[in-house]
Amino acid sequence: MREIDAYGNEDYKKWIGNPPLDEKAIEKNIFNGSKRFKEGIPYFFEKVILKEFGSTELFFEKWRSYCNENPTIDDEIIGSIRKLETEDWFVFIASQIEKSCLNLIEKNYSSKKKGNYKKGIRFENHCMEILKQNGWEVKETPITGDQGVDLIASINDLRICIQCKDHEKAIGNKAVQEISAGKLFWKGTHAIIVSKSGFTKSAHQLAKSNKVELINEYQLKDLEKFIF
Repeated sequence: MREIDAYGNEDYKKWIGNPPLDEKAIEKNIFNGSKRFKEGIPYFFEKVILKEFGSTELFFEKWRSYCNENPTIDDEIIGSIRKLETEDWFVFIASQIEKSCLNLIEKNYSSKKKGNYKKGIRFENHCMEILKQNGWEVKETPITGDQGVDLIASINDLRICIQCKDHEKAIGNKAVQEISAGKLFWKGTHAIIVSKSGFTKSAHQLAKSNKVELINEYQLKDLEKFIF
């Protein structure tokens, strides 16, 4: 069962999990039937990935070879490239699973493109009306070449680049990366993503390091509180 707070953000603690990172500790936990491998990504790791490799020993043998051949990792959490450590095996797996899930969501989105496009436009217009009612001058960006920015809201010297997301699933890192680039392209002073479905944990972390504010539609009326 999903746990969602008042702002529509889902609690992903059970999905992400907290498995031991040491090879021997992993074997011991699995052998003892530890609860740390009973749900979420750790469960998938034990039941699918380890079975594919045949053993924990062989998995880590292959993982160490991968680390030697790929000594760095593009860390989306801190937003920079760093050295790949042996203990990063779980971060790597979790990242790959999230990317696969988001790709499936995007693929499903593309198959419903026409209907979702109209839905997205309605949500953009809804956000624009809220901003206008609260004193903002709002302009829409072109449908093509928007660089990840749907609306630009202005008051005095403020120029807020806004991306509006009316999705059924929590928004991930891709939107944060898009709005960060869009802010530079449109010479914005601030960047904001408005979502009806909340954001993933990694999106929150990446947004914090890139100074992107993540809010819901009900917070738009108090937009200035989130940029000062």
